[in-house]
Amino acid sequence: ESFATKGKVVHGIRRHAKGRIGRITYRYVHYFVRLEEGKPPKNYYLTDPKSKDELLDDYLQKMRARKIGNSI
Repeated sequence: ESFATKGKVVHGIRRHAKGRIGRITYRYVHYFVRLEEGKPPKNYYLTDPKSKDELLDDYLQKMRARKIGNSI
């Protein structure tokens, strides 16, 4: 569950060309999130990193699967 409430509004001045100025409004919000307890999502924890051999095999497989567009 989450919701937002109105926050502080700050007014400022912005300079334009030829000495003109413009009024600018900075609006802020308060964002609230309610957390729930329970089991973590399926992919929450990182998997073990691949070994050098596995990384090399993946790289070679990607390189060999490349296609050159508009070729014979």
